[in-house]
Amino acid sequence: MGKYEYVILFFIYGLAFFSMGISALQQKGVKISNFQLLKSIKYLGIFGVIHGITEWVIMLRITSVYVEWDFALFLVQIFLNAFSFMFLLIFGLRLLQGTHDRKRSSYIPVCLFLLWATAVIYSVVFHDNYEFWFSFYSALSRYFLGFPATVITACALLKESKTMSLLKLNKIALNYKAMAFFFIIYGILAGVLVGEKNFFPANIINKELFQYIFGFPVELGRGIAAVVITVLFIQAIDIFRWEANEKITQLTKMQLISNERKKLAREIHDGIIQNLFATGLQVENLLGKEKDSQHRNNLKEIKSNLNDVISQIRDFMSKMVTKRIEIEDLKASLLELIQQFEKISDLDITFEYNIPPVVLGYLSPDKSTNVYYIVQEALYNVCKHADATKVKVKLTSDLNVVVVSVEDNGKGFKEDMVYSEKSYGIISMKERAELIQGSIAIENTSKGVKILLIAPWEEETSEKKD
Repeated sequence: MGKYEYVILFFIYGLAFFSMGISALQQKGVKISNFQLLKSIKYLGIFGVIHGITEWVIMLRITSVYVEWDFALFLVQIFLNAFSFMFLLIFGLRLLQGTHDRKRSSYIPVCLFLLWATAVIYSVVFHDNYEFWFSFYSALSRYFLGFPATVITACALLKESKTMSLLKLNKIALNYKAMAFFFIIYGILAGVLVGEKNFFPANIINKELFQYIFGFPVELGRGIAAVVITVLFIQAIDIFRWEANEKITQLTKMQLISNERKKLAREIHDGIIQNLFATGLQVENLLGKEKDSQHRNNLKEIKSNLNDVISQIRDFMSKMVTKRIEIEDLKASLLELIQQFEKISDLDITFEYNIPPVVLGYLSPDKSTNVYYIVQEALYNVCKHADATKVKVKLTSDLNVVVVSVEDNGKGFKEDMVYSEKSYGIISMKERAELIQGSIAIENTSKGVKILLIAPWEEETSEKKD
């Protein structure tokens, strides 16, 4: 490839990463998201912008337009390159760690960069032949910052793809896997294949060997990988728009329902309760005038009943206006229930909680309570009838439903017991499942009995993005 072909290549190469960076930084304004990628996306954006500028600095050096500034441009190039890799490493670590200790994920990349920068500054001050030393430290930054950053980012994207698969967002999951693959490719091309040097591994594995084997420069491979990563990333941004639209739709529905409930509560308060109060005052007046003790007792009982009715209506209004419970609350309740059963029985009960980080639905108190009692009844049946030693309670979900399973290693049951009118526990579980618009299946397995409950989320949208 000639000089001008390289100029065009580095312009496109830089433009790809710069575009990805700008797209990523445009997403960072979203303050609330369940997607871990969006929570760390500003670091990917900074990497993209700085790395794109780095490639344009290399492009300027190739043109030889500013030969007198080559020392400064070379120094800026290697600093920007290492600096960009530092941000990519921060992004990968934060995404990989999720919500655990996210702040500390910046320490290692920053320390590595500062150590590298100190060595570069030392060479500038105390050594001549800047081209040799700058090339040397550029290679080190690629080995110790660039390659680890791309590998960790790829691992983090693969982890996120599993979350997308759990949510049945298969296209997004495939997109994440493809991004992970091309980050690995880019890591090898940009983090391992450096110019030939007199130290290992650059003396064996280098750009010259790559061109000898494949017949084209490694920079072309880097540029292609950069373009593919950018295209895949821009496609992945659709998931953020989809999440925002889902939340807006959900919040709008919730607001309408909340407004209707508040309106009904006001009407009950202004109408029924006020009339009951007025009736209570009339009873008070009659009490003041009534002389007969029997009649007075009857009036007092009527007044007491009126107060009870008012209290019940207020309690109903309170529950009606606030009808939301998070899945974490159900998790805590089930854990407490399991601990209680372990105390009163010899069962070894394990609890598996596999709810994806992205959950757009919620549970009403009634639905949560019914799920709780179904699990309680299932555990009670295991204790009473199964002759089991181990039980596994599992709580999972996708965008549409919550799934609860209770599986034991007991002796099983007769199939006709499921349909028997004498199986009060099973009848109770089925009735509760119907109350929450869910379904329940009870079956013998090779290891015992499995009870599977499927219940829809509240206020779930009818459409699901695949």
